[in-house]
Amino acid sequence: MDTPNFSNYQEFAINKLANNLEYCLSESSGKWIFNLDLDFFFCDYNDDRIIMLSDDYIEVMFEAIRKKYKDKTIKVLTVCLSPEWSG
Repeated sequence: MDTPNFSNYQEFAINKLANNLEYCLSESSGKWIFNLDLDFFFCDYNDDRIIMLSDDYIEVMFEAIRKKYKDKTIKVLTVCLSPEWSG
């Protein structure tokens, strides 16, 4: 994976992202194009696909995204799901 070409790049482990997403978006001086990849929330398990994160975790993530979209920190929001995950 290539690292983005800007100096303020940060990467978080999945268990740290919910606590840091809203803060990171708030600390930015610019507007965001935010790609919400729904594949992030699932994993393969015994020839099946299951939700990898709790409903509470997902609600926290989506609430942070909602707030930042509503206050226009997120200027463009895209939502994607890979075809192999769509059933």
